[in-house]
Amino acid sequence: MAHGHEIGNHTYDHPFAVSSLPQAKQQEEIHNTHETIHYALEVRTQCYRAPCYDISLPNLSFLFSGVLLRLLILNSSAGLLSEIDL
Repeated sequence: MAHGHEIGNHTYDHPFAVSSLPQAKQQEEIHNTHETIHYALEVRTQCYRAPCYDISLPNLSFLFSGVLLRLLILNSSAGLLSEIDL
């Protein structure tokens, strides 16, 4: 972090099919990691990348609610990693 690196949220238990989990469990995965990072490093992460780039519409809504500010996604047709500011 001191050298410009960023800590991002990648869920707590890394479920491979995170979008198939109940919405509350998906949000718990994101929230628990967010709070763990804050507790351990005293920073608020602003970046999220879902395991296997598997994201659901309810997760997007949760992320837009102010938990995170940036979302990393994979453009499957181009195979490129993209960043979206929320």
